[in-house]
Amino acid sequence: MLETLLSSTILIILILLIRGIFCKRLSSKYLYSLWIIPAVRLLILPIIELPEGWSLISLLIKAPRKFNLFGLYTNEAEGLKVIVDIGMFFKSWVAILVWFVGMFTVFLIHIIPYIRTKAKLKRNRSFIERYQNDRLNIYSSDLVNSPVLYGFDIYIPTGMVDEKRNYALAVMHERCHFQQWDELWNLMRVISSCIYWFNPFVWLAVVRSRDDSEYSCDEAVIKNMDEHQKKDYCRLLIEVATGGRFDNNSFLEAGLTRSPVFKRVELMLMEKKRMIWLKIIIFLCLLMVMALTLNTAG
Repeated sequence: MLETLLSSTILIILILLIRGIFCKRLSSKYLYSLWIIPAVRLLILPIIELPEGWSLISLLIKAPRKFNLFGLYTNEAEGLKVIVDIGMFFKSWVAILVWFVGMFTVFLIHIIPYIRTKAKLKRNRSFIERYQNDRLNIYSSDLVNSPVLYGFDIYIPTGMVDEKRNYALAVMHERCHFQQWDELWNLMRVISSCIYWFNPFVWLAVVRSRDDSEYSCDEAVIKNMDEHQKKDYCRLLIEVATGGRFDNNSFLEAGLTRSPVFKRVELMLMEKKRMIWLKIIIFLCLLMVMALTLNTAG
């Protein structure tokens, strides 16, 4: 457990640094894809163990120091005597009970609002059309303030349905969420936050990866647009963020310079280079870090 926590935290910190440094140079889709590495480390690799001594963290554990990553020791003629063993705490029944209660609580926090919202939407919606290729049903509803994807259903605010241009752009954006498997990503976020509810870096990864999913969809929507179409899409984002029409082109006067929508528009309007070699190097470095910090037997 401790190896998984340390390894995943290191990976999350590295990705956050990469996002901060290269967000204006690398594509949002690529940055979003990097989150699969800590997700795999958190949800899949904990059940896989390497032979003892293969992990970098396992070498640090055995380092002959009075204090290391997992406990406090003193040197004796017969070897190292454990004074405080942090790892033993995670094996105690108290820790297991606290972890289980926390996990169950976080699960309820996630699932109850989702079920309630889903039920309300089913009772208050009007069918518009169906995308046969994607098996997506599109509904309008007064309960949503902005377009949203729920499973195989897209919900559009009722007032937006008659605005043909805005309606088409909103549907394009939500279809991008579906096509990049964001419902599966959301499930992984929920599972990760339930299992590792005590790790603040996991929660930070959940928030930042959700932001990257929006940036990635924005990037996909405007990929083949001309300048006029991009302007329409940016205007739609601002209208949704402000809850109405936006007739002033000044972000400063609208108070949006520090809002999430401003960053979305800013990232969309930047021209990013392909930088294939940089992408490969970053991805391989993250994989190497993960490989060096896998769990070991013993």
